[in-house]
Amino acid sequence: MRNILVLVAGKSSPYLIKYFLDNASSGSWNVTVADNLLSNAQQKIGNNPLGNAVQVNINDDEQRKNLIAKADIVVSLLPPALHEIIADNCLELNKNLATASYVSPQMQTRHHHVFDKGLIF
Repeated sequence: MRNILVLVAGKSSPYLIKYFLDNASSGSWNVTVADNLLSNAQQKIGNNPLGNAVQVNINDDEQRKNLIAKADIVVSLLPPALHEIIADNCLELNKNLATASYVSPQMQTRHHHVFDKGLIF
């Protein structure tokens, strides 16, 4: 089973989370939704047994890295300014990362590391 970590912020996240959960069984996915408020994450997964809600302080390095380490792919729906720390952790831990944001100049500098490691970024 593949583990998908969705780092949540904003109101558009329920659509992607619903897609992942609706397809979790056929895709053999386990979906972890992490939000700064546990109740928000719980609301987004509902009663789906393949969903897991967790509370995360995105500024807590140890907590953030522990979540990322357990994932096969990380989907960051956080504000663009936070993608850099997520990207750095993903590179360090050899994890795939997808964001719904534009590629900032700061993120662009990380792309050559991605291709060296064979990661999706």
